[in-house]
Amino acid sequence: MLGKIIEINTEASSEIVKSLRLTKELINYRYIFSGREWIQSYCHIYKPKNIVLITSACELLNYAVFVRNGSNLMFLGDPFNDFNGFYNIKNDQVAYYKPLLDYVKKNHLTLRLNSLFEEDVSSHFLNHATSKSRTNSLHIEPKNHQFVPLVSERISKMYYKGKESGLTFGREYLGIKTDQGKRLLSWLLDKRHNKLNSRKVEEMNDSFHKEFNNLIYQFCFTDTLKEHVYIDYCFDSSRLVACSLNLTHKHDSICYLRAHEQGSNDVSYGLILDFWSGLRNEREKYNIMDFTRGNEPYKYRLGAQEYYLQNIII
Repeated sequence: MLGKIIEINTEASSEIVKSLRLTKELINYRYIFSGREWIQSYCHIYKPKNIVLITSACELLNYAVFVRNGSNLMFLGDPFNDFNGFYNIKNDQVAYYKPLLDYVKKNHLTLRLNSLFEEDVSSHFLNHATSKSRTNSLHIEPKNHQFVPLVSERISKMYYKGKESGLTFGREYLGIKTDQGKRLLSWLLDKRHNKLNSRKVEEMNDSFHKEFNNLIYQFCFTDTLKEHVYIDYCFDSSRLVACSLNLTHKHDSICYLRAHEQGSNDVSYGLILDFWSGLRNEREKYNIMDFTRGNEPYKYRLGAQEYYLQNIII
């Protein structure tokens, strides 16, 4: 069966989105940005017009959700999606790529496929590309769930020294609103927002704006995500000094956002918390800690290895 294109206006989008897969039903963690909760939250905050759904069947077993932005067609949720893909649960992928390309050509659009993680999907589009590039990304995928041996000795020593001096750590699952969860997430988002907006104007992007914080808050307190979103945190006495927001599915995790107080030459609260997260994930038999896009040096010091995402313009 050939795929089909469904154009959705703002008023009809809520009903269509309700038919998409819940995060708990997805086949792996990188599809979280294709899940119902993420797309629903994005639509609620940003109210995009001209949503375009490509699906390969009457039932939404396979799908991808796009939005028309001027003459561009891009994945709904970009640039905030760390991964993009064509959600596929049946092996009929090729069937719905041609209708998408035909739709782009007919409407004189530019198709921007950013952060594609599916190599087999990329291969269907590369021959049509006018531009292509790769995004450097990093993750930890250890053997036998052993995260800690991969970390630099300096970070390990820093963690144990900090713990001896009284640093405390914890993990708070979100989904359902609690006072602790709201406090931690608000601190992380505010700290990140203030830090980002102290940068040069030319470095700014859409995630610097308050609407992004509203998106994350809306998403994190969706009740169907109560086992899929958590914050790891660190206190120095009674002072909150570091938080990381993590998305998780089937013992794989994405470290999506981080924020921390400035430490000293001997103490990095962010790295200490990352080490504690690795210890906790090791204990809970996690398979992957994904730091996603960007090649910041701290990721290598935590033992992360490179992989690449495809960016294709047609």
